Amino acid sequence: MKTTLLLCSIMLCLVLSSTAQITITRDDFTNLNGINVVQIQDTSNFTNISPGNPGANQTWNLSAIGKDVQDTMRFISPAGVGCSSSFPSATYAVVFPNFDGYQYVSITSSSLDVLGMCGVFMPPDIMIVPYSPAYTKMTFPATFNTTFSGKTKQIMQFGITPPPPDSARLISTITYSSLVDGWGNVTTPIGTYNSLRVKATETKVDSMFYLLAGNWMYAGLPPTTTITTTYEWWVKKNFPVATLVLNSNGQIKSATYSVVSTVGIEKPTPEVLQSAIIPNLVSHSFTIINNNVEARKFTLIDILGNKVFDQEITDQQMQFSTAKLSKGMYLYIIRNAKDESVSSGKLIIE
Repeated sequence: MKTTLLLCSIMLCLVLSSTAQITITRDDFTNLNGINVVQIQDTSNFTNISPGNPGANQTWNLSAIGKDVQDTMRFISPAGVGCSSSFPSATYAVVFPNFDGYQYVSITSSSLDVLGMCGVFMPPDIMIVPYSPAYTKMTFPATFNTTFSGKTKQIMQFGITPPPPDSARLISTITYSSLVDGWGNVTTPIGTYNSLRVKATETKVDSMFYLLAGNWMYAGLPPTTTITTTYEWWVKKNFPVATLVLNSNGQIKSATYSVVSTVGIEKPTPEVLQSAIIPNLVSHSFTIINNNVEARKFTLIDILGNKVFDQEITDQQMQFSTAKLSKGMYLYIIRNAKDESVSSGKLIIE
């Protein structure tokens, strides 16, 4: 069951060459429909990984994050999706692979909130699991020393076969506090980004209850308390490019970096068509069609996050051979002179 929520880690975006303190606002999260988020997670070797120091104009080196697990999220419109009627304020529904359900997110002028999830956590029942109230992941505008905190609850109820008891109810009470404790450049295995670092501390208390003869009764098991500290590096126009999760002893439990943010090629937007790759299913060569006068650089990344091709764009149409590239799916980014992404997508070599 996927209970680790959205934003553990997420999207590739701006690669900036110089450091300046940034401010993140609601405008950095527009037009996410159809966006895919590829995440690479290290779960085993953290010897050379550290969250580093707080403060202004910092340099954080997370290039040692490994590649144990790969995952992808997709943002879609929540209208008519799954249990969307239970989350009427949702801005987006998020689809995870290997999970039969959705997560619902609300992004307003003042905050980014996770509303809850709906899906098959324990087959065959569909569960609606809201946060009451919503779990705030970021407040806007966000800059150095921004703070926010909250307390929320989730109730997950499921039947037991065979009874008795008839049902079980897991109640999770979560208290959290977050601080934008630093700004500067963070380096992941895929690039260097101008970022804000958010340090979040969460205390989660899980209690179990059983339904017997129509009455909910405490299960008698002592509540389980889990304390975690999460460091996230947020950038303009996207979600965190890197995430470290530490246990109550300060030991790293997982490290994640974002490989790419890509608009689905199946339904490209007009902005994407300003710069495009043809054909998208490539045998021997592909052509960059560049109608965006700001585009300056083309980068190709394999599905594990390795940069395999980096080329200056010098003409409106440029052709490249695939002779030295292996078959499979790649992710491309076209950037302007400021190293800001102006287009991105996927390239398949057959």
